[in-house]
Amino acid sequence: MSLATWASESLHIARLPDVQYCVMQGDRCNYTADQPEYIKNEEAENEGKKVLSLSRDYEDHFHETVKRRLKMAGVRLGHLLNQLFAAP
Repeated sequence: MSLATWASESLHIARLPDVQYCVMQGDRCNYTADQPEYIKNEEAENEGKKVLSLSRDYEDHFHETVKRRLKMAGVRLGHLLNQLFAAP
């Protein structure tokens, strides 16, 4: 499995509306509905930053997804390390 596949899996999850990572507009994952990307405002440190409070319901909803993705990451990393350090 390639790194691009892993990234695509994560992007798919990030684009789910319940995740609240971005606002989908067509096939574009925007920072907010009226802001395509985050633009840092040097004068007002937190101005324009979106804040997501992780409620207990949010945690409960995504607990299994996070647990599954961490297991997958461990297996994939282990596989890469085994390939990297395999005896010639």
